[in-house]
Amino acid sequence: MKAGAIIPQKIVENDLPCYVKIVYGRVFVITSKTGSAVLTTDELAKQCGITRREAAKSLRYLVSLGLIRFHRSLENRSYIHVIQSSVPQ
Repeated sequence: MKAGAIIPQKIVENDLPCYVKIVYGRVFVITSKTGSAVLTTDELAKQCGITRREAAKSLRYLVSLGLIRFHRSLENRSYIHVIQSSVPQ
């Protein structure tokens, strides 16, 4: 079964770059089963077809909108994120 994301009104109504919406959709799909995910900025960027910088900016936008929470750690010069959805599943 394929999973899809329902885009919250906070994202649809805000004039956000499309890559933020793409990252939200991907994070929603990844966290929909367990409520959290562990991945690097590079992995997220690759999965979304965007740059590393766009992925990092997207995470900051989503946190500021209260749609996700994440903890960031640095290992081997790559950020590793533990992402939790703030949206009821």
